Amino acid sequence: MHAGILINIILYSPTFQGKISTLIKKMPESHQRHKTKKHHHQAETGAKKKRINAAIFMSVMGGIFGLSFGYFTGDRSILWSVVGTIAGVLAGYLFGHGIDKSTAQKK
Repeated sequence: MHAGILINIILYSPTFQGKISTLIKKMPESHQRHKTKKHHHQAETGAKKKRINAAIFMSVMGGIFGLSFGYFTGDRSILWSVVGTIAGVLAGYLFGHGIDKSTAQKK
């Protein structure tokens, strides 16, 4: 207990303050990072990404599905393949057109 008081008296006395501060090295300061550059968003640059029409995409996918469905369920008949393709394209177009309408309302 007495040693702790003695150490405090020695460390905090004005005669030792100058000597101790030269012994204690200053901690290095951290460097501040440079601020990052502002990213350019597509809306700001004016370049618009061309978006495919959902009705066209869904028509193609519906046609492929209708072709395969008509071919395999119609016992590999060309007539049922054509009927399935037409039905798939029509269903895909109607579904894709509904998607286009709903996304246009959100904007």
